[in-house]
Amino acid sequence: DWLHFWFETFSAMSNCAIEISGVEPERFYSECSVVHQKYGTCEYTQLLEEATQAQAIGEQLADPRTMRWLVEEYRSSAEWEELSEKTRRGYSAHLDRLNKMAGDLPYAKLTSRGLLAMRKQVKSEVAEASKAAAEKRAAQDKIDIAAGRKPKRNPPKVTSGSRSADHFKSAVSALLSWAVEHEYLDENPTLGTR
Repeated sequence: DWLHFWFETFSAMSNCAIEISGVEPERFYSECSVVHQKYGTCEYTQLLEEATQAQAIGEQLADPRTMRWLVEEYRSSAEWEELSEKTRRGYSAHLDRLNKMAGDLPYAKLTSRGLLAMRKQVKSEVAEASKAAAEKRAAQDKIDIAAGRKPKRNPPKVTSGSRSADHFKSAVSALLSWAVEHEYLDENPTLGTR
């Protein structure tokens, strides 16, 4: 049947993509989910088109000078495994965000000023997303009221993004403290920043 055929071909393609890119299978399948949501298809043609990006990520993971490499070293450490599942999940989201902002940059060049700029960016992005969600909900509530429907309860609250920015700094600080402890860095540039 078609499902069996699709599964066999997707599995073969996935195994090759994982091998070529060097990305962990869990992360690869997570990216597949993002592509599926983005394009609304399970054929993953777009995933193959983006394979060069996956290969480039694999090369960056192998480069011991990049932030992306340092993050992956931390994630494969005993200290990472000792963190609670909840903490790892929270840190992962912020470390993924760090990789998007600075994954290709040499981690040794990271400064307090650069970290403050990233924290400010996180705060701004979260605040903007929060405001957009509240505006979308308010517009939907108006439509529901005009159509004689009851609006949903508890509209989303607009946040400043400060809490997310603080969590981002905590995750990055944990990464960099680990890097100092393992002699990848001489000092943690997050120390002394607010």
